Amino acid sequence: MSNIFRGLGMVYFQVPDEIVSTGLLSKLPGKALSIYLLILATAQRKSSPIVRLTSAEITEACDINKNHVTPSVKKLAALGLISFLHRKGAGWFYEFELLDPGTRLPIPPASEKELSLGTLTRKQVHSYFMYRLLPDFSHPTDDGFVARCPFHSSHKLKPTLSVKVAGGGGVWKCHDTDCERHDGGSMLDFEMAFQHLRGRRINSTSAWERITFIIRSQERKEMLDDRALTGVSIDAAADEDAEESFTTNEETFYTLVGNDVL
Repeated sequence: MSNIFRGLGMVYFQVPDEIVSTGLLSKLPGKALSIYLLILATAQRKSSPIVRLTSAEITEACDINKNHVTPSVKKLAALGLISFLHRKGAGWFYEFELLDPGTRLPIPPASEKELSLGTLTRKQVHSYFMYRLLPDFSHPTDDGFVARCPFHSSHKLKPTLSVKVAGGGGVWKCHDTDCERHDGGSMLDFEMAFQHLRGRRINSTSAWERITFIIRSQERKEMLDDRALTGVSIDAAADEDAEESFTTNEETFYTLVGNDVL
């Protein structure tokens, strides 16, 4: 996709393609869309997926009544576009974190240390494969786990896929000799095969980008969950999007529980 604004001396910011291509735009009321664009612009100006905005900043920039701010922000969270904290510091403010619209996972900060396939920890390898295979998980082993194989039609009959997450982790193999992926391979091979299963052909570079994104996002999600659950009483919101609201004396954390579809 080319950038028609490049070279024109024009200041611009980017909007995720999924907002238009998946129909999310039609689900965004005007007030929520205005706030989302403000969050996107601020995040890109600060080069961080996490931004803080006061109610006054939001109402002034978006020209909306302050009573409409929180309902609009909750709508963005329900659509899986953001998670947010409503906190009391020097006055009330919102701390927003942008989520990937396609996965509803946090976007890792650009400043995070680059991952290397050869130095991944056991936990990082495990988090990637569990993200991909959780519905098919069977049982743990000494050096990994066993799951039903997603690469052949009889995968629901019995678990035939073994994943090794320790000692040169990321090696997998299907023990059903009729499976076309019987020989297994590395994490990169798994991601490329997984995407091929969905009708997408990607190279090893794209596969590594997806693996890195999943690992960093899972780490960020775990950090946010730990932060939200410290001294928290839970009030389950009664809505079809399964929004959960966590409340402490000083802050309220809203997040979305949904199906990840990267």
